[in-house]
Amino acid sequence: MKKVEVKGPSGFEDWSACFRTFRAAAIMIGIASVSALDCYYEHVKRLHAMFGSDLWLLLYQTDMRMRMEQWERIRRRGATERNTLESLGAVHGFNPDRPWDWVIRESVSETAFSFWYGEFESKAILIKAHADRLQHHLGPEVSSLNSALPPGSSGRQHVPPPPPPTGQRPAKRSKIAPQDRSHNLDAQGKYMTTRRGVVICTGYNEGTCTETDMASGGARCRKHPNLAHQCNLCLGWHPANSPGVCPGMTSSTSGAGKGKGKQGKGKGKKKGKW
Repeated sequence: MKKVEVKGPSGFEDWSACFRTFRAAAIMIGIASVSALDCYYEHVKRLHAMFGSDLWLLLYQTDMRMRMEQWERIRRRGATERNTLESLGAVHGFNPDRPWDWVIRESVSETAFSFWYGEFESKAILIKAHADRLQHHLGPEVSSLNSALPPGSSGRQHVPPPPPPTGQRPAKRSKIAPQDRSHNLDAQGKYMTTRRGVVICTGYNEGTCTETDMASGGARCRKHPNLAHQCNLCLGWHPANSPGVCPGMTSSTSGAGKGKGKQGKGKGKKKGKW
């Protein structure tokens, strides 16, 4: 868990509590009517219910841009339209003594549809269709909260993995993980272990150990289950002392480990199962 200081409410429930406080204050000082404030609240509530809490950051950013940028522009537009209509003897709904009531109503009317669609709905549709990412559309209004979130998220906090212990480097991922593919050869060029690192039974290749256990999913020695019953010349499922069966018997000891079925140079290929 990590405590993060964010700008503004982290969800619609917190925003709703803040808006109710603003609504009560606006009604008390007479800057807006109950109906105008409720229209704005229901508009935000509808968008949140339509697209879900995963896109709350984008919706809150749109709400902030409407209140901080568009409301003043709408107020100036209302004043200009009222002056123009009054010069023609017509009446306009904008009241200079109570401008914000008309502004709040206008900000969620059909004239503001292009703003809400361009800032929120069109982007939300792309994100919901997995054609875009939320982080591509978040601005400085929610930057502090955005920095604490993982890609593609909007309401969950990203918790990074714990760092490695002091003095230790993080383990590197192996391209052939999880098993080791190294070849351990003795002085004669014979395999001492399988590619999985299991020690090969010497008695099996010399013909003195013949009891094999296949129940473990591989050829293991029944007497010593930690030993593998595989050829120490080609890693096949047969003893090394099997003439005509092991391809490694037809090549020099230096050719052991070059792969199954490969013959030394100048040697003909033998047919047969092994």
